[in-house]
Amino acid sequence: MTRSLIQAISLLLLLALCIVPTGTYARRHHHRGGGAHLHRSFRSSKYSVSLLHESFTLDHKLPEPPASLLARFPRPLSPKAMTVYKHALLAAARNPDQTPTPSTLMAGSGKIGKRVLDYGEGDTHCRELWHPVILKAQREVLLTTYYYNHTCPCVEALHQALRDLDQKLEVEKGASSPMVNVNFVISTLAMMHFNPWTDSRIRPRVRNIMISLREISPPVFKLPDPSQFRHLRFRVKTFHQWPFGTLHSKMLVVDGREAVLGSKNMDADVGQEYAYSLTGNIVDSLRADFADLWDEPLRPLDESIGETGMVQSGQLIPVNGSAPVGINPVVNATDTYDDTDDTDDSSDDDDDDDEAESQTSSNSYGTSKGLQKSKTIPMIALPRKQDRKIKAHRLDNPQNTGWLAAMAVAERDAFIQTPDFLAHESSRMVRQALERGVNVTVITSFQMMDQYETLYPYSDGHNRAAAAKLFNEIQGSAPGRGNLRICWFIGRRVQPPRPLPEEWSHVKAMIIDDTFAIVGSGNMDPQSWFHSRENNFLWDDVEETVRFKRELLASQQSLEYCTHDAEWTATSTFNHL
Repeated sequence: MTRSLIQAISLLLLLALCIVPTGTYARRHHHRGGGAHLHRSFRSSKYSVSLLHESFTLDHKLPEPPASLLARFPRPLSPKAMTVYKHALLAAARNPDQTPTPSTLMAGSGKIGKRVLDYGEGDTHCRELWHPVILKAQREVLLTTYYYNHTCPCVEALHQALRDLDQKLEVEKGASSPMVNVNFVISTLAMMHFNPWTDSRIRPRVRNIMISLREISPPVFKLPDPSQFRHLRFRVKTFHQWPFGTLHSKMLVVDGREAVLGSKNMDADVGQEYAYSLTGNIVDSLRADFADLWDEPLRPLDESIGETGMVQSGQLIPVNGSAPVGINPVVNATDTYDDTDDTDDSSDDDDDDDEAESQTSSNSYGTSKGLQKSKTIPMIALPRKQDRKIKAHRLDNPQNTGWLAAMAVAERDAFIQTPDFLAHESSRMVRQALERGVNVTVITSFQMMDQYETLYPYSDGHNRAAAAKLFNEIQGSAPGRGNLRICWFIGRRVQPPRPLPEEWSHVKAMIIDDTFAIVGSGNMDPQSWFHSRENNFLWDDVEETVRFKRELLASQQSLEYCTHDAEWTATSTFNHL
């Protein structure tokens, strides 16, 4: 059976049985970062997002966030990004159970390093991003993935990176090298790539798929035996809160200093994928997120500091009143993780911030860009925590509030690219933007996982049905409404350009007025809106946003095959495609 068919059958069984064992993780795991450190006046402010799902309205009277948080940014936020930050921060402060990282770490600075935009069946992302970043590790490597396929080139690239790191530590430091902790969390759904009836190592562990967090020997997933390594302490856990609380984030964090983020899982899916490396104090939020997920204290990054400096369950414990272990101090907002110039380059002086780019192509359809110099920009972490409940429908978390606030501040144009555009809330926020005169472009997949997307609550059907429903809803709207175009993703490899079921993009991005972007793991489907654990970042920088959008559009032909609202009538369908 194909993976998609197995997923559909599993989902149907879970819906029918409604058996939701919570496991020890769900019973005892409580987030302790939250908004405890926010000023009382901010935490008690009026909150315009319903605690359940009724509506979202911008609140222009929210107070300024505490100065200690704003100091983590390398420069003041733009007015629109500040509005998003205030709403997302308040959501995190008031609802820590929906936020996997302390609200105090959502503000930060970051430098975007190498970027890879390519089809995912090869190992470009893994070879050019994961491998070199893993080789920098001195203390710790943290990884998460949703899908995992042990036969794909990316997993082999991971094997090689771990072997190379172990050998590098042996050559450089020999027996004196400290052990590097390699902690890897895989979504339990990865077991769908194994056959428990024929694989003797999986059969006795089938019961584990109903446990929220379970440690499993790496060889079970065809990963290297930890005994092979002299300098690596390698551990693997699986995670899922049944039925719907899945791990959907994809990240690599090394020594709490550098991260790789994006849409790429450790699999061989054939869609377009985007990933990028990131340094700066915004990486603190990712390490805290992982600690919350790992559900164990992470060892101190500075071995001279005692055990009181561990990161525990999403909370960062200060040591003797100093900056918490693993966190770059506020004054070090431009810190980087390489040997290049670490001076503050956050100035708006174009002469100082121009980048010299080197470009390589893994094939004629993908790009890989390495930045010789990039500037430090303000970033906002917009994560969300998993929610296992079938009818979960909450907006009060940084991701959802961030998306809604971003669309609400749009004045001219909103651009969305997503594998799926079918959550009712996605259509509603687009409809509200159109009513304010904002022009909206949506690029999504012509056909992706159609067989079970309609089973989710709060779904408008598969992508074509959801698009038709949205077009029908805006027919006859008031004058002054913005224009809507929905485009099916078509990569450069498709000739002549036409929508195909097997051609899809896995990139998840929102760009508002070409001034800021939100890029991460969250899709515009009910699973990401209401159930999955996600990681997203807002980039508050015009230059970086415009560059990203230009690269994204250059990699595809989607704008050549769009449906415009002016063309749509009450009898229109997508059946002719």
